This record gives sequence, C-alpha cells and structure tokens, in this order.
Amino acid sequence: MDVDYSLPIEKQFETVLNSAKNTIAFCFERKEEIQTLLSDNGDIRFYNLIYKTSCDEFLKRATTMKSTSGIKLSSKQRLLFDINVQVFVHCMIDLVSVLLKYDDRLSPYDVRQSIFDFLHKTPLDRINEIIQDN
Repeated sequence: MDVDYSLPIEKQFETVLNSAKNTIAFCFERKEEIQTLLSDNGDIRFYNLIYKTSCDEFLKRATTMKSTSGIKLSSKQRLLFDINVQVFVHCMIDLVSVLLKYDDRLSPYDVRQSIFDFLHKTPLDRINEIIQDN
C-alpha cells in the first residue's frame, strides 16, 4: 500500500483504513475466537504473536516509505521510535478488542471510522467532542 503524503492527513488515513477492510472483516468473522484468545484467560502466545507480527510489519513498512528514505536516527531516537511503535501496536490491538465487543451495534465501517478517529485524535479529544455535542 502506497500512501500519497502530499494529500491532507484525512485522505492519508482514509487510504490506510480502506486497506484494513479485509482485516476488520476477518476480525468480525472470527470475533468469538479472537475475543477468547485475547481474554484474560486466553492464550498470551496468541497476543504476543499478533503483537510481534504487527510491530515487525509496522517497522518494515516505515522503513520502505518514501518519506523516510535517507533518514538517520540516533540510538536514542531509534529507541524512542521503537517504544512509540510498541505502544501504538498495543493500543491498536486493545482498540480492536474493545470495538469487537460492540459488533452488534457497530458495523465494520463504524469500526474503521473509530480506528480513524483514534489515529487522528486522542481519546480525550473525542470524549470532549461528545460532551460538547450534548
């Protein structure tokens, strides 16, 4: 997937989310199994596999993007980058797990939109918007 970084950020995120349609559809189809495996009594190896695979894929894609070519990070910058990737991946796994609990009220599109909102705004920003709308 190539993202056009000259587009507004909303269009960039839309491209990313559209590419996640199949992943979200798979999660909906396998909701019960995923929730069981990710539950407190689930299989930590399953979570760790998703986590490691996601981190590896994120880092692989980040290093092949046109906007990152030629960038040299100091060891501290690389450490901070890796930490932020790890936190991001944990958050995304947890976000999808939470959203799957509401699959009876959220469509796959709603889930992708919620992920977009999470990527675009902090949860506190969204909470404030919801409160201000009332």
